[in-house]
Amino acid sequence: MITKKSNTADKRVRITSELEAKILKLANTDKFSEALPTLEQAVNMFQMLKDSQDAGSKFYEVDKDGEKYIVRFI
Repeated sequence: MITKKSNTADKRVRITSELEAKILKLANTDKFSEALPTLEQAVNMFQMLKDSQDAGSKFYEVDKDGEKYIVRFI
């Protein structure tokens, strides 16, 4: 059996220019292809946090006054 790696994406999505700019800024680059590893890390981190939340973990944000607020990943 021969397997061939495809050069095309399995799924394509359209994003706004504003979102693209934020992704490029986060990755500290001006080329979207160079930002893909950073984007993949961010998606994987979100999935890990979401899975932890679904398993019962709770995440909190603490404001400057020390008040705690539950953070939910949806």
